[in-house]
Amino acid sequence: MIEELGKEIESKIGYISQHEVASHIDSQIKNSGKELKYYYNDPPGDHTQYKVTRNIKKNINISAQVLRKYLLFHLDKKLITADQIKKSIKSSRKIKGKSISDFESLWDEASNTSDFEEEINEIIKEWENKIKKTVKDNEFNKLLLVRPLPGAWLMRNLNQDTNTELINDNENKKITSNLIETFDLLLSVNKKTFISNSEKFEKKLIAKENFNKLISQKIPIYLNKNITNLDWNYNISGSKGFDIALNLTTYIQIFYGKECYLEAEQIDDNYDRKLDMLLTKIDQHLSNKNQIKSINNQK
Repeated sequence: MIEELGKEIESKIGYISQHEVASHIDSQIKNSGKELKYYYNDPPGDHTQYKVTRNIKKNINISAQVLRKYLLFHLDKKLITADQIKKSIKSSRKIKGKSISDFESLWDEASNTSDFEEEINEIIKEWENKIKKTVKDNEFNKLLLVRPLPGAWLMRNLNQDTNTELINDNENKKITSNLIETFDLLLSVNKKTFISNSEKFEKKLIAKENFNKLISQKIPIYLNKNITNLDWNYNISGSKGFDIALNLTTYIQIFYGKECYLEAEQIDDNYDRKLDMLLTKIDQHLSNKNQIKSINNQK
């Protein structure tokens, strides 16, 4: 099993075009003549690395930590080479949103959290394995718990914007305002949401009608979903009981009549640095046997 990507790839992992590597891997599988289950077991849809490919295709930016595991898996399967990964490294990173012409797709993808659940679950596995390998203490490892932050593991930020040159008459302004309001409620912006399922149903029907009016006028609508940050905190019980909770911050864009994108600088995906900080805290605690009840980390 290949265990390292190499310094050149590691130093530029944030600038790898995820779409390019996923497309290459997909193409290699199709050209191999083998079924998906040959690479991903049966059924393929349950395999973590196959799910990662699907997320990338849905234009969801995966973290460096999950990308690293994804690349190592497919290197081992000989579906991509180190040279091909290097060719996918860009001088800058701009993650573009995708155009969506079907209202139900926009509604479902904007509100869907399963892709983020897969991401945090993979990060939890990686962190738990690394912590247990690093901390050589059986009692600590038995008591260790790494999990999503209960009730608040996902913070979703939403940005909606319009092209005022395309959307400039009163009717289209009204239509777009309705869509913005509806998606604000769907994604609970400022903790506001639909007051009932019946209101949600009524507003969805109106929003669908307004969405189709914009599409019929060839006004494109774009969606972009990205994880922008990972935070951790932990509680300690006794001298060795660590309960570590992780949470993700995401950034969702819905733009009407204009493309949306996210610059690399807006994403803090240096999860390895954060894990190193956590390991330092654990080491200090185990060395000093401090009875600290709660310690929080924010980058």
